[in-house]
Amino acid sequence: MYAAGADPFYGDQLGGLSLTFDGLEERDRLVIWTALTHGIPVAIVLAGGYAESVEDTIAIHANTAAVAKEVVAKVRGGGQGR
Repeated sequence: MYAAGADPFYGDQLGGLSLTFDGLEERDRLVIWTALTHGIPVAIVLAGGYAESVEDTIAIHANTAAVAKEVVAKVRGGGQGR
């Protein structure tokens, strides 16, 4: 299980961390790629997200889904990417 929390976002009111949208996407890409290329199935759950702008939280969760789709396609297609 990968709890892809939006809390590390720099605009999150509770998380206290400072990842950008790009940083969160890279985190997702790293976790999903590493698991899948080692033969570990991944179930992703969206979590957290207390950005002042609800649109930011929505974008973070949508980006996680997009990254998962990208990585699955690369792994299935034999792409070596990240």
